[in-house]
Amino acid sequence: METLIIGGGIVGIGIARDLALRGFDVTLVERGEISNETSTHFHGECHSGARYAVKDPEAAKKCIQENKILKDIAGEYIEDTGGLFLKLDEDTEEYFQKKKEMCEKCGIDARVVENDELREEYGVLSEKVDKALWAPDGVFKPIELMQATIQDAEDHGAEFITNTAVEDIVVEMVK
Repeated sequence: METLIIGGGIVGIGIARDLALRGFDVTLVERGEISNETSTHFHGECHSGARYAVKDPEAAKKCIQENKILKDIAGEYIEDTGGLFLKLDEDTEEYFQKKKEMCEKCGIDARVVENDELREEYGVLSEKVDKALWAPDGVFKPIELMQATIQDAEDHGAEFITNTAVEDIVVEMVK
């Protein structure tokens, strides 16, 4: 089956790869260069969901599920930087413990990092920092991920046409 994909962002190239892997005849058309717009201008974070654990547990669960899937299928394009949620002297222990508990309930492998370990690993920190909660966040390498996705799609027969705007589509039904 022949498939035309219009738009060469990460969604378009991901669909092209998926369909090519499934044996479809795929052509992707992009008006400019591949991924020259929003796909390369995003924040690049691979969230664990820890930031949402207390106020939006459902979003947190979705984040950690996506985090694990992405690290499984494209781990070489994600740098495991980890994320730290600092507890300052004036912050309540109750909220800190609730954050940790909610991370655990959401399936986020968060751990407490005590003051001495924080200073040893991260250097100079404000004296107000008491401890932290570490979460498995990461950072994408978007260009490398997109290049690998395109290469795999092409290796499976997909064709990419760039600098070509689709201005009209004519559909003819053949009997």
